[in-house]
Amino acid sequence: HTAPVTALCPRPGGGFASGAGDTTIRLWDPRGQAIAVLQEHTAPITALCPLPGGGVASGAHDHSIRLWDLDGHCTHTTLLAAPVTSLITQGHLLIAGLLAPADLTQRFAC
Repeated sequence: HTAPVTALCPRPGGGFASGAGDTTIRLWDPRGQAIAVLQEHTAPITALCPLPGGGVASGAHDHSIRLWDLDGHCTHTTLLAAPVTSLITQGHLLIAGLLAPADLTQRFAC
């Protein structure tokens, strides 16, 4: 990364994902070696969350949530009304916190 890391989450098999202010997400193996750089967001990454099945969800200040498969390919993009501040899953439900004038959350199937 070329900017501070702002989000982390585990990946299957002991690796992890990191997101940063440089708009990139990096996938890391269990030894801490970078194995992929994901570059579809256009603003700083603010949230990462592991998905059922091993993928990763990412949220950013570009008002989007992106779903990534195990190989680092973006499989889905959802545009929202406000920047994403947090992500969590409950089973197959992805819940996003948004930066908005009021406490605002969105829920999506994942």
